[in-house]
Formats: sequence, C-alpha cells, structure tokens
Amino acid sequence: EYTLANIEYIGGFIGYANRVNISNCYATGRVQSNTAKITLPANQIGLSAGGFIGRLEKVNVDPEIINCYAVVVTKTSGDAINNNVNCKEFIGSTSLPLGNSPLFATCYYAKGFAENNANNDGLNTPKTHDITANAVVYYDLIKQTTFKGYDFNQTWAVENANTLPLLTW
Repeated sequence: EYTLANIEYIGGFIGYANRVNISNCYATGRVQSNTAKITLPANQIGLSAGGFIGRLEKVNVDPEIINCYAVVVTKTSGDAINNNVNCKEFIGSTSLPLGNSPLFATCYYAKGFAENNANNDGLNTPKTHDITANAVVYYDLIKQTTFKGYDFNQTWAVENANTLPLLTW
C-alpha cells in the first residue's frame, strides 16, 4: 500500500514512465494520492494515480506494455476537481491518443477499483475507467482463460482456481 502526499504521479508499479518496454509484470494492492494541499498552475497536466502506471508519456517512441495486469485500488483525496486529478485503474494519465491501443492488448485491470473522495458535489468527477487496457471484473482475473497470450508453461502460474496469476521466477 502506498500513500503519498503532494506527489504528481503515483502508480502501483511505476509512478512516471517514458519510452518503456514492460512485459510480464503485475501490481496488486492500493495507491492513494492526497491532493488537499496542492495548487497547480493552469497549464499543468495534473496529478495522476494509476493502478499500474501513474503517468505514461510517449516521446518519439511508442511504449510497449505486454502481458501485465493490475488489481489495485486507486484513490484520491482532497479537492480532486480543482487540482485536476486523474484516478484510473491501469494508467492514471497518458499522452497517447484516446481509445484502446494495440500496445496494451494483453493488459488487464480490475474494473471498479478506482475511488475518488473529492470534496465536491459529485458533478464533473474525473473519469475513473481506464482507456488503455482490458477492463474485467475481479472474478474473471482469477481465471487463466482471461489472460490471452500469457505463457502459463514457463512464465506465469496459477496456484489454484482462486488466485491471481503469479510469475514463476
């Protein structure tokens, strides 16, 4: 569990990533960003909490994230609306185009694990569902058949029918 105050990017695996190639990784647990005391300039991207990566940038090179998943409760507290906070289950914010990207075709996250405890009336709440990976309910994440393209002979293993996939090394 990670709880950070006054940090721009927080993720269950990586806070900030640029020009990355990541494969066969996972994150579980909880990340929380406390935004109560932060005031951002108008031109700043904002704060990002993500279950796998807080902020993913694309500068000249497409990032590759292959065979990864996140089961992480992401939470923001404080005034999320006035502080421009993104809180999402896989990637908090990104410079990649909107829409499902083939770069994340074999990535998954537990749908419904983002929380936003902003001090507001609930209007204009930041979007919480991620656009970069496959959203599945937790129950499907304990099924080996959900993880298309994962190597369950050498790289990944499931101990029994009620556990998330684990790396064999």
